[in-house]
Formats: sequence, structure tokens, C-alpha cells
Amino acid sequence: MDLPPRPRSICSSAWEGVFAAQFGLLSGSLNRAWDSNTCRWVRTGGFEYSAGLPAMLKCAKKGCLWCRFLVDFFPSEFTRPSVLRRKWPLSRVDIRMGSPVELPSCLTIIVNECERSFDIWTTEDNPAANWIKGRLRIPHVGAPRVLSLAKACVEQCARDHERCKTITPPSPGSTSPPSRIIDCSNPFCLRIVETGSSTWSEPYITLSYVWGDDQPHRTTKDNLVSYTKHGIDYLTLPQTIRDAVRVTRALGARFLWVDSLCIIQDSQEDKHRELARMRDVYRRAYLTIDAASARSVNEGFLQDQRPLDPEHTLPFVCPCDSKSMHLSPETEEAIGEIYLTSRHYYHEAPMDLRTRADKSGELPQSYTARRAWCLQETLLSTRSLVFTSETMQLRCHSQTQNVGGASHDPEFDLPRLPDTVFQSQIAPDDSDEWRDIRKSWCTIVEDYSNRSLSYSSDKLIAFAGLAELYARTLCSDYLAGIWRRTLFLDLLWQRRPGASTLRCVRYRAPSWSWACIDGPVTFFTHQVGNNTEALAGIVKCSTTLQDESLPCGPVDAGSLIIRAMCFRFRRRAGTDGYYRGVRQLAMAMEPSDVGRERLTTAASDDFEANLESSIFHAPNELSVSIHFDCEGGDATLPELWIVPLAVFNEWQVIGIAVTQAGGDVWRRASARHGESATSGREVFRRVGFCGIQNPHPSVLKNYSRVEIELV
Repeated sequence: MDLPPRPRSICSSAWEGVFAAQFGLLSGSLNRAWDSNTCRWVRTGGFEYSAGLPAMLKCAKKGCLWCRFLVDFFPSEFTRPSVLRRKWPLSRVDIRMGSPVELPSCLTIIVNECERSFDIWTTEDNPAANWIKGRLRIPHVGAPRVLSLAKACVEQCARDHERCKTITPPSPGSTSPPSRIIDCSNPFCLRIVETGSSTWSEPYITLSYVWGDDQPHRTTKDNLVSYTKHGIDYLTLPQTIRDAVRVTRALGARFLWVDSLCIIQDSQEDKHRELARMRDVYRRAYLTIDAASARSVNEGFLQDQRPLDPEHTLPFVCPCDSKSMHLSPETEEAIGEIYLTSRHYYHEAPMDLRTRADKSGELPQSYTARRAWCLQETLLSTRSLVFTSETMQLRCHSQTQNVGGASHDPEFDLPRLPDTVFQSQIAPDDSDEWRDIRKSWCTIVEDYSNRSLSYSSDKLIAFAGLAELYARTLCSDYLAGIWRRTLFLDLLWQRRPGASTLRCVRYRAPSWSWACIDGPVTFFTHQVGNNTEALAGIVKCSTTLQDESLPCGPVDAGSLIIRAMCFRFRRRAGTDGYYRGVRQLAMAMEPSDVGRERLTTAASDDFEANLESSIFHAPNELSVSIHFDCEGGDATLPELWIVPLAVFNEWQVIGIAVTQAGGDVWRRASARHGESATSGREVFRRVGFCGIQNPHPSVLKNYSRVEIELV
């Protein structure tokens, strides 16, 4: 087989082997297979060969780019002459490479057991372009040519993506338009337009961004008439909004929706009316502009981003044509160039999933991924044009792609909502659709709880659009972050291990809801399944909304009455915050074996109870681990009560820790609700999530249940 002339920078062994085989990129994908002999996953497929390490080092010293590249896989101490003479004189290096099936525009190389992956790309005018589809990330996101590429991607999505079509509202009448919109037809004099009717059907674009700074230009009662009749001077607007106007026009659209201009900011009545439409505002939009790279409204997002330089440049032997594996004749055009860069990607996933860093140890920044309001703006939109700190992406319900063709790793994408949620189909219990919906709800709550809010009082309002969307599919009342249909499951949340959390100073949600704390939470219901049985029953649950026009908004009060066992715990000396030793709170009800309700939810492959290990002591004493919802005073309370809620895997009991509802905030909430004042029940508030390890059956079997109220 004839090869093109060998470049001087590549040794003959590498040229006739790995380069002649095009790095295995064209000979089948790399796959993962389970090796039963070694009990681990191994790579199969691609191109493989062996080489001697001393010979490889010798070629690297002579200037071979490929051998030098492979030597970098080994720790430096392995390649010292003294070590080689003593331990590696006849050592062989096993090398396998190719494109992984899960990342087709990536080159993965395995040297012995060390695996590294690289973005692989070339330029459009390079001879290798017909075979290497990856391209360099485009850093010039504001260039007219790049915005034209973005427009083509958006139009292709709207035209060809069947999944995106199915979740788009079927007709304008099925959703409510925003009350106001910005007319961008004259870019230097923008005008606010009243839509006036639910049949208003003009396409519009929305902006998702971080406020960061005050916005003196915002619409108020005083300037609304002027903005409507005379327009807004473009030059008085902050840079992010000006950039959004430019992108809107470049995409061929006329209308733009921006919250600071389209909602009267000093009118609570208008705010509540427009906030009630947030779900429809983003669902109905043709596109959302995501200003992810701008940390504030004054910063803008169309500035050039830092270009990504290749770490390695290697020759590529081009086949004769895209259908043939025969090598090209001996001409200069037969050799192209490919560029390798260590994989690192812009991440829009929840913070706790961002575990990878680039070579400098920093992750690309997404400021909108940190802002709580922006979660529903992203998830509700049919498609988003995301201006990242590295390039521009189109994110839709079918895929995420870098504009211009650069490779993208979907592993760190923000999870998409199930199609069933958008289609408002009621999912039967225990169905696959039900499990998908339940899992996605827990995931987005966990993500949302990890984001920041400028005003703590917005905790439920900024999430209301998503809750309203799920309400149609779950067909359930929404109780300050908790669904009546899955109320028992929704109580099983806890503070994310190691996270810093604070309880709200001003009441906004009952203590049994995740919405009452500021900080990240996780749901234990990721782990429960059909092997979980309830130890308590729901008697009554209700909340009092602050505003009836916001059914998923903040509440003034909430009450949960459950029938359960309740044990008083006292602190023992030297237990450092853990409570041990129990006695029953009340025996007012006769001892009974209440019927156990079976819980249904999505089972998880990974079981992490996140509960401290402890030892069973005696029938009248239980070993309990408590994970407090917040830092500070709760962990030093002299008395707590433990309320077992469910048995998991027949041996682990999970429940909640509560204390008497003292303090002005909780007393006022209880008084507003008005139930406990006449019932004579003891009133508690939740302070933590707990686990009881290895309880003897007789410990729980013989205790009666009592009714307690949580506020």
C-alpha cells in the first residue's frame, strides 16, 4: 500500500502504522465491554498496536511528534534512564485508539491502562475536512457571519426537529401571550407594544440574563406611556439588552421580550399578573437568548471570547474518497492536518455535577446557570441560543450543538424535561412515564435549590412556571413545593451532604417543604422503590396562598397533619449533636398495627442513604442519625422528636426530626392557619432528616400512632 511522503516530524514506524490507519477514526468506533476476567470495563474496537517504550523514547528525542505525544501519558519518573534500564528494558506499550461511539467527534487513546480523550478538529479548507467533521469553537460570537450561522441552525431546528415540533404549543390560543413586547423594527428607537389579546400570534424572542446591577431604564408607571408612544432610546439601555436587540434583528425577528421592560417594575398588581404568565411567555417564544457569559446586565455577551488554541497538531493521511479506505496517491494534497485539544466543555448542568476541569483547573463560566430565575427560562423554552464564555450553542429539546460544528459533550447538559410534561398528558401511577416525570421533578428541584436568588422571598415565585407545567401532568394540588399526589414521597428530602444552608428569616413556606431553606437539597426518593413501606399516614395537608392568582406562588401558612409514631429524644452528654435514647411522646391511641401503604416511585441504580452508621441497642432504645436541615441553632436543641415515616429495604427506617414550633415566625404561621388553636394537637416544625438503623421489629410494631401537626 503506497503512502504519501512521510513528514520529517513523524518516525517511519508511526507513519506506516497509526498514521496509515488514520488513528482508527475511520475503521469503526471504540466500544466498552465488560471483561469478566479482570472484572472491569475495557475498550474494544478502533485501531491497536504495540511498541517498545525505550524505542518510543528514542524516537521522541529525535523529534517524532507522535512518540513525544505518547510519552506524555507516562509519569515522568517512569521515563528516567535509570528506571528504564532497571525495570523497563523490554517493556511493551499497548496502544488502542479511535472514536468512542458515545462521542463521535472525539479521539480517545488508551496507552496501557491510561485513557485520555481529545477534541479532534480541522479547518473547513483543510484536505482532512471531508473526513474530520469537528471544527474549532467559534470565539467571535458577535460577528455577522457567525450570527448568520446561528440563524441557519435555528431555522433547521424549527423546520426539521420533530421532537421540538411536538412540544411547541399547537396554537397561539392554547397559551397566553405576554401583555407587552418590545418592537425592534427601529433599532435606535425601541417601542413597547401592548399585545392586547390572547390571539396575538406574532413570533417573538425572549431574553434570559442576570440582572446583577440596578436597571434605571426599567419600565415604571411614570415612563410606560412614554415608552409606548415615543419609544426607548437604544443608547440608554445596558449592554446585554442592546446585544439582545442586535441578535433579535440578526435572526430576522421583530419582537423581543425582556422582563425589566415588559413588566411594570413598581406595580405589584402588574408583576403578579405577568408572573402568572411566565410559563406561557417562555413556552410560546420562538427562541430564548441565553446571555450565559454576562455576569450582569451591563456587561453584554457579544464580545469576542478567548480562542481555543490546539495543544497538538498532527498530519492526517487522507483516503482517496469518503467511500474508500484506499490511500491517496503521493501528493501533498493527500496529507491534511488535524488538531487535538484536551476535552473540556462549557457546562450548563447543576453545580454539583460539574466535576471536570480544563488544564488550568477552571470551568467555563455560565452565570445564568447560577441564577434561580433562569432555570425555568431555560427548561420552558423550545430552543435557546446560548452565548457561553467560549462560543455559541443552540440548545433545543432534540440536542445541544455548538454553532459552527465544534464538538460538544452532552454529558453535562442540563437534563431536558420529559415530553409528557409539555403535552399535558396524565401519567398513570407506576408507568414508565410516571417514573420519568417523578425523576425529572426531583432533579430540577435539586438543581434549582442550588441556585442563587437576590431576594429570598422569590423562592417559590421563580419556580412557579415549572410547577404549573408539571401540575397539568401530575393532576395534583401544589402545596408550597410539595405535590399532594406524592406528598409522602416529597417529605423525604434532606440538605445536600456538606452543603451550607439557612432557614428563611421571613416565612415563605412550611418547615416540611424544601422551599423553606436557602441551599441545596437532595431527595431520598431517588433511592426508594417498591421495597419501601410507609409507617405513617397523611391525615390532612393544606396551605394558604399569599395571592390566589399565583397558585404555585408563596404561601402565608401551611399545615400538615400526620398519624405516626413519635419518639422524644434527649441529648446525651458527649454525643456531639447526635441524639440517642428514646421514649414515646404519647400513648393516647391504643397500640395497633396500622396498614402499611406501599410507596411507588422511580427506583435508582445508585443507593446512597447518606445516613451515619449506628448500632441497635435494645428494644426500648434506637440508634438514630440526624441530618439537620440548617446550620446553627437546631443542632443544639435540648429536645427533639423523631417521626418514622417509612421502612426502606426492610431494615432501615427513615423519617424526620421535629421540635416544638416555637419562635415568632412559626407561631404566627400556625395562628394564620387557625387549625391547631382549636384541635388541641401539639404543633411542631421540621428540623432535619433522620435514619434509624436496624430497628428490632418489636420496637416499632408495638407503638401506637398519634396525630401531630407540622407547620
